[in-house]
Amino acid sequence: MARAVAPVVRTDGTAAPGDSYQERLAKYFPIETSGPYLAASAAVTGMTEQHTTSRLLWLLVVFVLFGIGTVPLLMKQYPAQRYRNRWLPIGFGTGAFVIWAYSLGALPEELHCYSPIAAVVLPIVYGFGANFSPAPAAQPAT
Repeated sequence: MARAVAPVVRTDGTAAPGDSYQERLAKYFPIETSGPYLAASAAVTGMTEQHTTSRLLWLLVVFVLFGIGTVPLLMKQYPAQRYRNRWLPIGFGTGAFVIWAYSLGALPEELHCYSPIAAVVLPIVYGFGANFSPAPAAQPAT
């Protein structure tokens, strides 16, 4: 299973089989940055006191670094030569990172914007949105 969602190729009015819904959902989640974010945020919360400027700043730095790192990673996985609208899967992957970070709760709790209900509902809504397949890049006319 490749890490990028396979584009759906339509020929003769029918769609070639692509990734299943479960495969697309797993592939849109950027584990390469989300896993290290989990470890780094846990280290920060373990080594700092609650509701301090120090903890907030470290959590923001970790979030921004891994969040920004997600974009070039996904740009490499979704090259413009292969995907027509590559920013859709890149956006879904980056959104998945943000939802993951929110659901973990450390940073949103420090920002006083955490809701347990939202932490449950947002991944479910994301799961419905991840049901699309990106289109392949247009082939040059020959």
